[in-house]
Amino acid sequence: MGILRLHFEVPSSAPASANVLDAEVALELAVGCGYEVIQVDWAGMFCVELPVEDDVMFLVEAAHQLREGELPVRHEVFLGDGGFQIEADISEKKVSMRVIHTPYLDKRFSEEAIKILPQSAYIAAWNSLMAQLQAQLPKTILIT
Repeated sequence: MGILRLHFEVPSSAPASANVLDAEVALELAVGCGYEVIQVDWAGMFCVELPVEDDVMFLVEAAHQLREGELPVRHEVFLGDGGFQIEADISEKKVSMRVIHTPYLDKRFSEEAIKILPQSAYIAAWNSLMAQLQAQLPKTILIT
């Protein structure tokens, strides 16, 4: 089983605003390479495994939301059929990120964590996540 391993973390040097793959192209490339699972360590809060066919597009689309003109006031990301959620409230200077992990979609096992970080660090972490994804996929046409 092929596993895409990614880390959502603030890089030591903020990556420049990198190109982001088209969501559908990312899915086709990941599946074509034999990847079945995306394993993401979310800033040391949770490590989750998500099916590539269900979630690589949503992951890329979440990154796109932070790159298109004005930043949203609230950045919501739902992965794993809702088993993993990020609710990030974005202000001019900081982001309050609430992360909810519900293994097996069973609320008895639900855990959540809150992390506050500078807005630039939140965006840099998403850019880094996309750079990691791109590095593990074959080279292709990128969009900016």
